[in-house]
Amino acid sequence: MISHMEFLATLGDEFNEELSNLSGDGSRVVCLPEDGHLNGAGWFLTYADVESGEWNLAHPFGTPSSYASLLQQFPRDVDFHLLVPETDFETFRTFCSTEPVEILIWHRDEGARCNESNEHIMSGEIYNTPDGYTWRFLKSESGRMHGFRGYLLHDDSIAALVRVIHETSDTIEIYVETLPNLRNQGLATALVVEMRERARAAARRLIYVVSATNAASLRVAEKAGLTPFARMLRILFRSI
Repeated sequence: MISHMEFLATLGDEFNEELSNLSGDGSRVVCLPEDGHLNGAGWFLTYADVESGEWNLAHPFGTPSSYASLLQQFPRDVDFHLLVPETDFETFRTFCSTEPVEILIWHRDEGARCNESNEHIMSGEIYNTPDGYTWRFLKSESGRMHGFRGYLLHDDSIAALVRVIHETSDTIEIYVETLPNLRNQGLATALVVEMRERARAAARRLIYVVSATNAASLRVAEKAGLTPFARMLRILFRSI
């Protein structure tokens, strides 16, 4: 019988977070219903540390009518952020009248990849550093890519950072942040390109998720040569 992890691996790169977490990298993930993966419809629920500002997520699979009908089975009085494919929304809204709060766009690198080890992504080799900045990094204690952090420093102060927030056997997902007064100088693009090349060297696809309203991050994804491949509506939901 196929496991939840094996099933998640068949769903596509937009489920990289759930697959990473189910591998033991972070938040607890459960399938609702538990046998949904065997019946072709359900939700993967990710329980986060909400007291730290993280979100509980719910990501559906199957046809919109089949997974939307399962909303009544959600845990009571628990806030979830539903990630519903934009193409499913017209059907989904007949089951849930709540309007989306934003659109999230998944991007990935579709460039050529070689087959080197994980160690390469955490090596000291630098692919792309802007003039006047230096690159430093912290390896994860596990030796895996998850938890890797890289920094662009200016005058020994952090100007921008990138970290690997999710990892699967095929992908790594990154988060990028630049100091507000140093934005629009290409620093975020430099970090994404750096991690794109490191991911390629480790035979992984780079994943970068941004809000549809974040014009700066959308430009970064475009400049780094990443391709949008999924659009998800984020919808707040609580079963009462």
